[in-house]
Amino acid sequence: KYNIYEGVDYGPKLATAPVMVTDGKVYVIGDYTKAYCLDADDGTLIWSQNVKGTTVVLSGINVYKGVAYFISQYDIYAVDAATGKILHKTSLGYRQRRNGTPLIYDNVLYSAHQAKIAAYDTTKACTEIWRVTEGGRYKYVMPAYRNGNIYYSDPGMKELIARKALDGSEVWRFSTNNAEFMADNKYTLAWDMSSHALTEKYDYVGSDNGAFYVLDA
Repeated sequence: KYNIYEGVDYGPKLATAPVMVTDGKVYVIGDYTKAYCLDADDGTLIWSQNVKGTTVVLSGINVYKGVAYFISQYDIYAVDAATGKILHKTSLGYRQRRNGTPLIYDNVLYSAHQAKIAAYDTTKACTEIWRVTEGGRYKYVMPAYRNGNIYYSDPGMKELIARKALDGSEVWRFSTNNAEFMADNKYTLAWDMSSHALTEKYDYVGSDNGAFYVLDA
């Protein structure tokens, strides 16, 4: 049922992106064109922001220091989390078709989208810090941060990747097309992968090929 709370119309469908719940509020993308903020207890609509006609919203919402961030085909939106007012809109500089929810750590927004991973300075209206182009396909999940590194998956290249958060330089790369895992055709290639769960030592990732990967982080 799309209308989770009575009286709130999300449109034909919800975006297939995570829902953000923080400070007693629920933030959700609806119909790929609208951002909503609801009361977490009773579903009362606090605000909505419609970007229809200019773009299609492809990510979930992440709230950081009172600002709600989400990403469309062409832009990064920064919206006042209390009122829904658009604070700024920053162009990606290209069109992208799928996007994971942005990760924000220490004033830097990290986004894995299309065949790219990029970092943006939230203190400077999301000015791009660095960008790396990969050869793969869409990245659907939020990157993960641990000890100065960013972890994400590239389903098109069938790889799990770690990069330095500071400049995007590569730390390591693991291919799921690995002889050890492909022996006797026990596993197929991983096309889609879960978010990365990190401890001090290990990186845990699930995939759609029946394998669960535990890597040295």
